[in-house]
Amino acid sequence: MAYSNIKKDKAQIKLKKKLKTGVIGIFLGIVAISAWINIFQQAMILNGAKNRNKEAEKMINELSKENQKIEKEIKYATGSAYLQRKAREYLGLGGLNDHWLLVDLESTNTATAKEIPESGTKANIMQWWELFAR
Repeated sequence: MAYSNIKKDKAQIKLKKKLKTGVIGIFLGIVAISAWINIFQQAMILNGAKNRNKEAEKMINELSKENQKIEKEIKYATGSAYLQRKAREYLGLGGLNDHWLLVDLESTNTATAKEIPESGTKANIMQWWELFAR
């Protein structure tokens, strides 16, 4: 009987070792799978961050170009040439070397249409007909 208990004990020990190895194997498998899933998720997050960085860099480049354009416009708008041009356009002011042409508006012939004949006895429709038919 003593030998039979030893055989049972050895069988139980082997079973316990197999069970222990199986549990450890399952645990390590779960850890390995979760690690691979985590690595995959981190790679996806990294790709998304890279794409957002590229978009931000494009936006920064566009804004810097727009900023340079606005700075040029400001430099031009505060320059003397721009101020002189606006003074000529809106205020009619000129510089020292400007030549002016004076036009007498009263003496110019502004009538471009035919003279309207004066007739007091004709019908109104006939007057219109003569005005436009000539």
